[in-house]
Amino acid sequence: MLNNGKHVLYSGTPCQIAGLNSFLGKDYDHLLTIDLVCHGVPSNLFFHKYLEWIEKELNCTITKYRFRDKRRMGWGSYGSMQYKKSVEAKTFTKWLTPNNDYYFHYFYLCGDNYRESCYCCKYAKSTREGDFTLGDYWGIQKYHPEMNTKDGVGLVLVNTEKAKRVFSEISVFLETVQSTLDYATDHNRNLVAPSTRPARRDRVYNEILDEGFEKAAKQNIRLRRFLPWIKRKTPSQVKKILKSVLFRKL
Repeated sequence: MLNNGKHVLYSGTPCQIAGLNSFLGKDYDHLLTIDLVCHGVPSNLFFHKYLEWIEKELNCTITKYRFRDKRRMGWGSYGSMQYKKSVEAKTFTKWLTPNNDYYFHYFYLCGDNYRESCYCCKYAKSTREGDFTLGDYWGIQKYHPEMNTKDGVGLVLVNTEKAKRVFSEISVFLETVQSTLDYATDHNRNLVAPSTRPARRDRVYNEILDEGFEKAAKQNIRLRRFLPWIKRKTPSQVKKILKSVLFRKL
């Protein structure tokens, strides 16, 4: 496509963009690349073992799985899953929250199931591979309270002269605010460093492979399953008091 002069937009993880650039060996003015703020890439087998366990538990067939779904609860780490019962044609929806989504919240977000290379990723740094970098602007309320964050705010890093030209053309269609890299990295650690390798990582993988998802999940989650629920239910004033007491002790 590039050799034929077609415009190409290619997006992926930073290592994928680096792989493409290495393969091409030169820049193309009509190629635009976008890398993502990446936590790490988990095992596909790990995820499918999770889906198999759910299908067995619910006696269903999963037809769609969304890691992020804003339709019900707005911005945040909430997802949804659509499935069909084996004896019914109706499609059901299960909303995935921090206390019922074992895979995303208890293994992925904790970094338990990434590839080994992800824990020492040389692309998790502010010098980016893509023309643009995209991610969620977590913590934007702290630095830009004027922004409406109910439906989420995208983080956009403009990394090259080519990206500057493109962004100047499309920004008229966007609601934007100029920020700083220091602000952006405050709640996006993977912009400056790879994910930390948990001590339990090998044990989790071995348990998943040897004992199945259900047993491994019960052995590794326990109290962690209820902490997000407790956090959501605790009034903000109580949180402030607890924080002040803890910091005073420290």
